[in-house]
Formats: sequence, structure tokens, C-alpha cells
Amino acid sequence: MNAISALQPEFLLEYVEEQPELHQLLERQLLRLLPKYQQRLQDILDKLKIFLFELRQIEVRAQLVQGFAFYLRQNPDYQPLDWSEHDQIPDHWNRIQPLALSAHADPLDHAVEQELVEIAQKIRVDSDALLAKQKQRRLNAVTLNPAEKQTVHVPKYRRQLAAYMAKVRQQSGRPLSALAFQQVFANDIEPTIWLACVMNECMKQQHKSLQVEWREVGQGAGFTGNKKICDIVLCCQDGER
Repeated sequence: MNAISALQPEFLLEYVEEQPELHQLLERQLLRLLPKYQQRLQDILDKLKIFLFELRQIEVRAQLVQGFAFYLRQNPDYQPLDWSEHDQIPDHWNRIQPLALSAHADPLDHAVEQELVEIAQKIRVDSDALLAKQKQRRLNAVTLNPAEKQTVHVPKYRRQLAAYMAKVRQQSGRPLSALAFQQVFANDIEPTIWLACVMNECMKQQHKSLQVEWREVGQGAGFTGNKKICDIVLCCQDGER
């Protein structure tokens, strides 16, 4: 295969250009037929690979058969022993797969036709009896276990925020300072933290109707673009509770 692939017909034709007959012969026999020969050889190699693969699968058994054949040639008078009268079967016989035997009635034998009819009728009667029999189902008792109540701990600042928002809605039309509320009802929280909590609460959708006034600290000489909030005043108009 490698030798055929190594052939370079083009170079050979260059050498015989001055000899037309030899040039024509090489062109007809080499250039046209070489691919066919190469494909045939490849097919043969593929078949040989398949045969080699199959041989590897049966090689062990083939060696055993060849060994036994050689033993028979060396011992032409060999006869297998009769193990029918022995109590124990040789161990190597136990490696053989047992024969699967099954028995059934021959429906073409008219001698057993009546017995087959009776068996078929009995199967039908038994099936009808099983279908008609009411199966007694056991009733399971249903017990209602009350769900255990879970207590959700609400942080203190959340309760104070809810109280502040409720106070704003109660005082409809009157503004209420967040800082003033903190000094009376939430003095355990720092003012800056309290204002940040109120600001975050005001951003929620349920408080969009409230009027928010941001009280800013006076700007200094420099301008940074940031606003410093010193207090937040909320007001709830009539009809927006």
C-alpha cells in the first residue's frame, strides 16, 4: 500500500516524453488503473482487519480445540468416560450452560381438545369471579393537625418607621418632621441613620402619594453636586390615606 502511494506517475511520464509508445502505455496502465488497484487493495486490507478481529475473539477457543485435536492424534484409542453411573459430575461439566426445557400442550392434538376447552372455560370463570368480587378497602383515618404558628420578629426600627408613616397619615394635611418624630419616639437611633431609613421608606410604591420635602443643608463655597439632607418632612393630603 505504501509502495503504491509512493509512486509518482507524473515524474515517470516526464522521463519517457521522447518515447510516445512507452508514454502512452504508462498513461493508460498507470494513471488510469492505479486508483482502481489502490481501492481494491484497500478493500482487501479492510476485510483482513475484520478477519483478524474475529480471530482474536475465538483465538482462545481455537487453541483449546487445537490442543485437544493434538491430544487425539497422540492418543488415537481415547474414548470419553461414561459418567452416567457416577454420583458426582465433573467440575468442568458444570461450566456448560444448561439446556432450557419447556413443556406445553399441543393445540393441534385432538386427543387433548376437551381438556383444553375445560381449562379455557375455567380461566374465564375465575376471571369473571375476580372482577365481580368487591375489594374491601381499608379506610384511613384523617386527622387534622393544626399548623404551628410562627412568630416573625420585626426589627424595632421597622416598627418605628411604621408608626411614623401611620402618624403622617393620621395628621392629614399637616406636615410632620421625621427628625422631630425621631427625637421623641426613636431617640435610640442616630439621626443620620433614621433619615436614611425614612428616605428608603419614601421610595416604596405605597408611599408615592405622600408629599416629601427635603430640607437641605446650606451649600458652602464649593459645589460638589451632592445634596446634604438635614431633615425630611412628610405630608398626607386629604383623600390620599
